[in-house]
Amino acid sequence: METKDKITVSQAPKTNQQITTESHEEKGWKFIFKKSGILPSKELDQLSDGLNLQGIPDVVYGKNVALLINEANNVTYEISPQDSLSYCNFAKQKSTFKETFDKTSDTDTISVIPTELKIKQAEFWKHKKISEDADIKVLEKISDWTYSTPYKGSIKEIKTKKAEGEDLTSEMENLSISSKSKINLEKTDEEIPLHNLTASNPIKWFSEFLLFEDELGDCGLSQSTFRFRVMGDCFFGLLRSYLRVDDVCVRIYDTRIYHEFGKNYILREFSVRENSFEELKKKGFRFDSEFITNHRQSDLIYQSLDVRSIFKDKVVF
Repeated sequence: METKDKITVSQAPKTNQQITTESHEEKGWKFIFKKSGILPSKELDQLSDGLNLQGIPDVVYGKNVALLINEANNVTYEISPQDSLSYCNFAKQKSTFKETFDKTSDTDTISVIPTELKIKQAEFWKHKKISEDADIKVLEKISDWTYSTPYKGSIKEIKTKKAEGEDLTSEMENLSISSKSKINLEKTDEEIPLHNLTASNPIKWFSEFLLFEDELGDCGLSQSTFRFRVMGDCFFGLLRSYLRVDDVCVRIYDTRIYHEFGKNYILREFSVRENSFEELKKKGFRFDSEFITNHRQSDLIYQSLDVRSIFKDKVVF
């Protein structure tokens, strides 16, 4: 029976900047999760400028990062809020979109360009007459206001070997993207073995965190989360970008990563689930206050959403 991939991050936002570290080692891999509170407004503005975004989520856990490190193969799979939000920039989406491939060394790719959405009231304002004397400046749109990100994680190569006695994870600059990486993405039909993710395969270590969230000016919710577990023979992670634009659309981008220890690749599956509010109501889904205020609403609506597309590849190192 398939194990449900529930995102259960529901604690109130922490505002302190103290960083805590959780770690685990298994079969030649190091797993490091660094966690902290939300970024203050000044740092949010700096992040928005640095990523070339027109806006930034109200809540960003900017110091949160997950590192899945295999030193023997000089590879790390990283999950970070900054990298995730960078894919909200339209120019970056266009430059990294790769519709099809059999094999590529370009690991900085996305599988879809998110469809741009508007709030329900947009149609009203579109037809509203504006005074000729009104001083209105039309801004060029450079990023997605919903923060719906097709980010699948950052695949990086360890370019600098650590000095004797040095903790590799203490120096983040040792982990950087290499333009001449030996890591490749390969298209695959291999499925993630869901039968290996049941209670019969006990979890040895688990961690999760929020990357960011925003209520879209009281017009919905955009939220990104990462959940990860290690078993005795494998690890599994779920990176989720959840979007609800009220009276318009609900969308989930899920990236599932799976690695069986001893193999030279990580299986990865990126899926798109999406429906309009009208379609979901016809299915009988209720957008009541209990759902809207539930911090785990992506789990509640997940099964009601239609699968629009699935992309499978593997990270070979």
